[in-house]
Amino acid sequence: MKRNSLFIMLLLSAFYGKSQLLWEISGKGAKTSYIFGTNHLAPASFLDSIPKIYKAFNSTQVVVGEVLMSAENISDTIMQHAAMPQNILLKSLFSEEDYALINDAVQKTLFLNLSDIARLKPAMITLMYEQAIYEKLFPKKESFQIDSYFQQVAELQSKPVFGLETAVQQSTLLFGNQTLERQAQLLAAAVKDSASTIDEIRAVVKLYEKQDIYGLYSLFVSDTSATAPTAQEKSSLLDDRNALWAEKITKIIKKQSAFIAVGALHLPAENGLLNLLQKKGFKVKAVQ
Repeated sequence: MKRNSLFIMLLLSAFYGKSQLLWEISGKGAKTSYIFGTNHLAPASFLDSIPKIYKAFNSTQVVVGEVLMSAENISDTIMQHAAMPQNILLKSLFSEEDYALINDAVQKTLFLNLSDIARLKPAMITLMYEQAIYEKLFPKKESFQIDSYFQQVAELQSKPVFGLETAVQQSTLLFGNQTLERQAQLLAAAVKDSASTIDEIRAVVKLYEKQDIYGLYSLFVSDTSATAPTAQEKSSLLDDRNALWAEKITKIIKKQSAFIAVGALHLPAENGLLNLLQKKGFKVKAVQ
């Protein structure tokens, strides 16, 4: 990562002044709503450390997530997009040396041979590999993650649940937005520099537990390691989606009070949801 990442982090924190995951949205015709930044791997028990989170959730009429997790055939949709093309072999994307290194890493983390998951695109294998590292560093004590928790509780309470994008849109972004060669390059880099992968996972968890969304954003945009997304990839992951989501959120909260749970990286910065909603005239404030 760049040496000036700490400076950027401090600058962002000084400018915005709030380390916070839960925000209230009101004004300009909106039904009072809340937006919460999630970590897709964090356990639901983390919510107990967030003041007023359950009160905010229970006060709203609908729940909004990145994608509707109960959508029909969502697993099939994900796997369809994560599967390698029939005419391309996973092994052909790597040198013999890199393939052997990746196979060894997969055996140690996923307890599988790379040949067992050779029909999956490198991007999916990278996700599986990094999730396995996360779970080794932070062993699971429960099955619920934050995103699924909110949606499942909403369904138990007969609250409508909406997705800001479809499973097809999200799967296309995750597994079809990069060439297979680029995906292979990132998988190899994650394995070769596993120490940095571990350090970054630890850093993300530490910042998330501190509710430091601007620190998380700084870590993301300042990353120049071999596994870092390009500027265009970062824009596709955050800015482009944020612009579309802000429009959808606006329509929702003018009709019903909503509890919105999206990845924490989507909240901060100039093109983040907090600022975009403010530009639309809404009052956005941290919930203390």
